Amino acid sequence: MQSSELKCLGCGRDDFPSLHSLASHRSKCRKYKTRHIRNPGPATASSSATTMETEGDADLMGSLQAEAGTQTASSLNPPEASIKASVPRTRSNIQPQPFTDDLPPPMSDFFDFEDHNEPSLATETPPLENIPDAAASDLDAGTDAAQTRPNTFGVYRVYKHGRPSLMPDERKLRNRARQPARTLIKAQLPGSDQALEPGPPSTPFANTSTELLMKWHYDSSRTKSFISLDSLVHDVILNPEFKPSDLTGFSASKAASALDNHPTPHPRSVLSPDDGWIETSVPLRLPPPKPGKWGQEKDAPIYNVNGLFYRKPLEVIKAALQEDAAQRFHFTPFEEYWKPSEGAVPERILSEIYNSDAFIQEHTRIRSQPRNDSCSLERVVVPIILYSDSTHLASFGTASLWPIYLYLGNQSKYERGKPGAFAAHHLAYIPKLDDMIQDSYRAIFDQSATAEVLTHLRRELMQAIWEKILDDDLMDAHTNGIVIEFPDGIKRRMFIRFFLYGADYPEKVLLACIKYLSEHPCPRCLVKKCDIHNIGTKLDMKRREQLRRVDDDHRRSKVEQARKLIYTKGYSPGSERVSDILESMSLSPTRNAFSVRLSESGFNFYEMFAPDLMHEFELGVWKATFTHLIRILHAKGGESIQILNQRYRAIPTFGRDTIRKFTSNVSAKGAPALEWQTGGIGS
Repeated sequence: MQSSELKCLGCGRDDFPSLHSLASHRSKCRKYKTRHIRNPGPATASSSATTMETEGDADLMGSLQAEAGTQTASSLNPPEASIKASVPRTRSNIQPQPFTDDLPPPMSDFFDFEDHNEPSLATETPPLENIPDAAASDLDAGTDAAQTRPNTFGVYRVYKHGRPSLMPDERKLRNRARQPARTLIKAQLPGSDQALEPGPPSTPFANTSTELLMKWHYDSSRTKSFISLDSLVHDVILNPEFKPSDLTGFSASKAASALDNHPTPHPRSVLSPDDGWIETSVPLRLPPPKPGKWGQEKDAPIYNVNGLFYRKPLEVIKAALQEDAAQRFHFTPFEEYWKPSEGAVPERILSEIYNSDAFIQEHTRIRSQPRNDSCSLERVVVPIILYSDSTHLASFGTASLWPIYLYLGNQSKYERGKPGAFAAHHLAYIPKLDDMIQDSYRAIFDQSATAEVLTHLRRELMQAIWEKILDDDLMDAHTNGIVIEFPDGIKRRMFIRFFLYGADYPEKVLLACIKYLSEHPCPRCLVKKCDIHNIGTKLDMKRREQLRRVDDDHRRSKVEQARKLIYTKGYSPGSERVSDILESMSLSPTRNAFSVRLSESGFNFYEMFAPDLMHEFELGVWKATFTHLIRILHAKGGESIQILNQRYRAIPTFGRDTIRKFTSNVSAKGAPALEWQTGGIGS
């Protein structure tokens, strides 16, 4: 296009070298805006640029992209061209970031395998149908490592034990995003195909006609009126379910007596035995206040704590592996790498339990175990994630709930975090030590239990509950494995492993059998309280690695010595004699259930306890700090509190995580956990 054709209709300037420079000038030229936008006139055929300027922003941008001298279609027919009234230029809409990001490719691309030892990516690979069956005996015979081809992001996987027999990522992303459907089925008896029979009728009368007649009698006044008579006719006699033959031998007194003697039906419990729930009591050995006739711990009197509801964990795991969601579980570990370019050094990606070193090591360990029988099935690890949290159910009163949840680490954390995935399996509901304990203790020992004794019994209760949950069937599945048919129709030998236990700090102390905020407050290491201020330094990390807590014979012997003093000698659990034994490791005189059940297999229960950011910092340290700041403002007086509330309410929503507005006064400290962890109160 000739530069002479590029002319501004407002100021008359015609020295523009390109369409882009003309468009840039036009957006700033006041004369052009006054003449062309506010007072549009008839078009002239002087140039193609004139017509182009009147076609709107969309045509202009299309012309700019085709700047190599081409003319618009309207410039070829100048007599018919007409200038459209342009509208003021507005800001273009920009799509949100989630809609402009590059989506990951279909996960099936991961399974275009290549030889891990072959550097070239262009080699021919066998089809997926040639993957050996999981029941073949050569699966555990040291197969060669397999590597997937990099996807468009340069991400690939290395399976050290050969190609996986189950490939959950083969499904498309759109299938993974679908919400799970909940199908209503008829309740069945455990271990039976027979549907449950309907319960007894909720009425004491022999038939519906009798019930309608008695209802009419009691719903009206004693003195019947015309309205009552009309009701008798229209609501009873003319009722389609009324049958005069049902009233043969009717007696009002008998019907009234049946109504009085009819038992009130009890609503079906949510924790029904039909769903596998077991209600039981937990026995606790009461420590004597002084040496007495009970010479050993096994002879100490027992107090039963009622109200424990739990399900057998092995049955919960087996049921979870039969769900449709199990088709997306990962049972073969892998290492995931990112290679941004051809010559770049691959970087390891750690994002899930099933691509962590701990899972790979455990998978290698069970594959190397000698087989106790002729079983040649593939061996897989099922990592268990436990979580418990005592919760208050009301702002007033003492209503509370203490659930234990079970998750499977084979499931992606992104799916576990979705409420609609139903990934949290309810395992147990923990009862609390009731107030009747004091009455029983006084009846046995002629004196009330001290605060130290009650604290000891609460610790004993938690461990006694876990000893019930960790039953013999679960321990056999941990040691020898159990054969399960998976959703793909293939049988595998499953080994249970405990990987993580999530809880807040008070519960971690209770589970780890250590003392609360003692000389060694950490449930994972023996770092002293006076050295906590070094957190984040290399020295602190070195101490944590060197002073790791280990469940060994030395620790267990200390606990047994302390328990002997308590139950045999009559020492208080908080006495100086007992503390001298346990103080060096800040232990409590309680046997750990995981240690009792799993110590022979080399399991170190201290490694289960993972950091819980929300409970330990956002609802812990930060909430306590914020509460203290509120106290300072109250002490200062004046308008300080109201100014703080006003400033928080003035914070707009911002950020990619959609920080919500604070509509209520933050000084009330009634915010839910979500707001403590978001950008306002929680940061």
